[in-house]
Amino acid sequence: MISDDYIMGFVEGEGCFSMAISRVVDRKPRKTKQKNIRKNPDIGFSIKPSFRVTAASDEVRVLDKFKEKFGFGQVYYRARKNVSKNTRNASDYVVQTFADLLKIKEFFQDKEFYTTKGESFHLWSECLKIMETGNHRTKEGLLEICRLRDQMNFRLGGKHSRKTEMIKKILELKPEHIEVHAKQQKLIHNNKNSILDKWYEKRQGCHKIPEIKENTSEQPLLQENRQ
Repeated sequence: MISDDYIMGFVEGEGCFSMAISRVVDRKPRKTKQKNIRKNPDIGFSIKPSFRVTAASDEVRVLDKFKEKFGFGQVYYRARKNVSKNTRNASDYVVQTFADLLKIKEFFQDKEFYTTKGESFHLWSECLKIMETGNHRTKEGLLEICRLRDQMNFRLGGKHSRKTEMIKKILELKPEHIEVHAKQQKLIHNNKNSILDKWYEKRQGCHKIPEIKENTSEQPLLQENRQ
């Protein structure tokens, strides 16, 4: 079994403490309550922390030692499109379960880092503390995690790695379809006005749908004048 010093050296070179934040948009109503379960429905964002160690595929036995040492996590093979003499296929040891991530945090919190990886670990640990209390489901907690995440990763700005300023603007907008139908028993596309009324009342900033009344009055038919 590999030693703690070996793990520290390998993680400082090829390890990654990440905090992924992605937008959750539920555009499709569900038929059953079991399928309606979603995390963070109120704020519309999902937070997924992870711990990752990367190695070349022909060195995958090292990652197996990591899994043997910690007793959890998975090893994945990652094929690259363009493989040359200078690039090889890679494999990753990944931990994503929150309970296991707390064990990773406990393992590294007393260790001494010699690179900037230590700063990323401490910021990552602060994010886990916020998630432990459940405050990540609030707007303030989400933005605090975003600010910590921005200090960990400087390559932000894409669709799946929005900066704090962009996420703050999204939270200030009126949600169009960020809705979880946990208590809804029927589809919103039902023709009954009662179902539609309940749906529109849940949506923030939307008015009640006007009731459509059928026109029962008989209208005279227009006759075409034929020559």
